[in-house]
Amino acid sequence: MKIQNAVVVSRDLKAGQVFTRALRESGVNITKNRPQVVIVIGGEGSFLYSELAYPGIPKVFILHDRKCNSCNKHDFSRLISKLK
Repeated sequence: MKIQNAVVVSRDLKAGQVFTRALRESGVNITKNRPQVVIVIGGEGSFLYSELAYPGIPKVFILHDRKCNSCNKHDFSRLISKLK
């Protein structure tokens, strides 16, 4: 199944923006309405929130610390290629 629509859930604004930009560049439409998959960046709280906000939709959980100083350097291309 090719992922065409996704939503990114992250309390860390920088990490969320970096991953959202990478998804858009790969041709994935970012939408809050009827996403095929929910990308969760953060910890357990972010994951629980994503399940409350998007119940029953498959989740991809990326464990991430808000104290990360390398967000702009992360290469998400391998992960995104596996989603497609």
